[in-house]
Parts: sequence; structure tokens; C-alpha cells
Amino acid sequence: MTCWIYDLDGVVTSLTEKRITNPRLYGYFVQQLEKEESVTINTGRGLSFIREQVLTPLLNHIQKQGISESLLHNFFAVGEKGNAWIEDEKDCFDMTTAIPQDFAQKVQTVVERDFSDTMFFDTTKKTMISLEMHTGLAIEKFMNVREELIQTLESLLQESGLEKEYAIDPTLTAADIQHKTAGKAKGTERILAWMEKRDTHPDEFVAFGDSAADIETGEALQKQEKQFTFVFVGDPKLIRTQPSFPITFTKEGHDKGVVEYLQEN
Repeated sequence: MTCWIYDLDGVVTSLTEKRITNPRLYGYFVQQLEKEESVTINTGRGLSFIREQVLTPLLNHIQKQGISESLLHNFFAVGEKGNAWIEDEKDCFDMTTAIPQDFAQKVQTVVERDFSDTMFFDTTKKTMISLEMHTGLAIEKFMNVREELIQTLESLLQESGLEKEYAIDPTLTAADIQHKTAGKAKGTERILAWMEKRDTHPDEFVAFGDSAADIETGEALQKQEKQFTFVFVGDPKLIRTQPSFPITFTKEGHDKGVVEYLQEN
């Protein structure tokens, strides 16, 4: 039995359209769930985004196929880099390391004043800050201002005395501010805890990622001595340091690379 771990942006959903644009993925998810395998999401996205762009469309697909909704018993989603998750249809949050609200308000004010033409402050996040590229905007335009944005955020962290606890994590389409314990490793640990709670013990894990941050998923699985395959569907140049486990690269990129791997395996 396999547990599938998917990053979201650029793996399941389109980087620019921010939704699933490759409907074949629904079919693969259903196939995996029908085999009583676990389909899990490990992302920095908020739970409302996961529901709107993944869970609801998947549920609609299942209903149209006349398949029982009980199939989703083996679906589990972790958001906000390990600090939010959907379990038994409930939204759950770990607020112990959440960003202080007064600081979040300060960041939102600056972004709306100085960077509103390229990004927006994601108000759905509860434990972290995400500054998201506008849907449909060319990635190059976001990247042109990202360095200025990071410098601004670093100054705000220092002015607020939060630089020791919180860090900036820039991606291709966003910039996050999160507690230093947050990340894909924490998300993976959350998935493993869910499986342990259900007394589910997969023979192997297959994890998909497209950024350097996703390497943490593989590191967490390796730390727990799990049998796993790590599939990278992003630009190989993003991996600057060779991790201590093998990486499977796909010819196609992003969601097309995921479909390519699933077709061949």
C-alpha cells in the first residue's frame, strides 16, 4: 500500500491559474483512493484554498462518477506548512507559534500600499503570512519585485524584534513569513501522525515537489526511516545541494510531470 504526498502549487494546481487545470489528476486520485491508498496534501496554502481548489472539485468528480463519498476517508490535507489541517471534515489549527496579529496588520498595510499591483495579502491564513502573486500575472513580474519585498519584510521583522522566531520563505509565486519550526517537514510529520492515529502503515511513500522547500518532505520521511520515492517536477536548478536520498526527475514539469510519473508507474 502506498501513501501519496502532493505539494499543491505547481504540482497539483497551476502556478499562474492557481487551480487544477489538468483534470486527469482527479482520475489518478480516485484510482489511488479506490485501492485504499492514502492521498495527502502538504502545502503552505490555507485550508479554504485547499477546499475550494482541490477538495470540492475532487468531491464533484467523485459524485459525477457515481462513486461513494466515503472514498475521501483516505484523503488528508495539511496546510500552512504543518500548522493547519483538515480532519474528519473539520478545520484544525495549531496556534502556538502563530504570527502576532499586530505584526500581520503592519505587513498587510505595507503590501497594500507598495506592492498591490503584483501581489495581495492572503487574509485566509491563521498561523502565518502569505503574500501571493495575483492570479494570471506573469511570474517574471512578480520576481522583479520579490527582492525589494524581501528586504522590506526583513526590516519589518527586525523592527518588531521577531527575526529570531520567524523567517521569510520566498517562492516562485509568493513570499511567506512563518515560524522557524514551520515547513514541509512539519507537514510531513502531521501526515505521519494522522496515519499512526488510524493505525495505517503504508509499504511505501511517494512524494511530489517542485521547489527546494519540498526537499524537507523527503528528509522527514528519511528521518522516520520510511521507504519512499521523491519525485521532483520543478526546475532541477532549484536544488542547489544534493540531498541524502535519491531524487526522481520527470521530463515534463509541474502538473504535467506528475501525470507523466503516474502514467509510467
